[in-house]
Amino acid sequence: MVGLAFAIAASANFPLLVLAMGWRRLTTAGALAGGIAGLISALGLTVIGPAIWVKTLGYPAPIFPYDPPAILTVPLAFAVAVAVSLTTQPARSPVGLGPAHQGHDAVSG
Repeated sequence: MVGLAFAIAASANFPLLVLAMGWRRLTTAGALAGGIAGLISALGLTVIGPAIWVKTLGYPAPIFPYDPPAILTVPLAFAVAVAVSLTTQPARSPVGLGPAHQGHDAVSG
């Protein structure tokens, strides 16, 4: 059961940590969508996998055959985060940062 908890945590967190540190084009929407996709898919596949579906609920065969679902859910979270980040544009700041950059004094205007 501890392995399943780590698989769920890895699916929701690991792709976002790696992308946040190494890919500048990750957007907030992409990170949020990737984390949610990783979490929901890991929880769902854990429930229909052998540890819960067969051992706990007593069904004869699991719907999803792999016990830790991270083999599928971590790449899924990466893919969703990248796809959403590429389709959403981050909010851009104006060319100048403020009055000091436009040749005016910030106090006198």
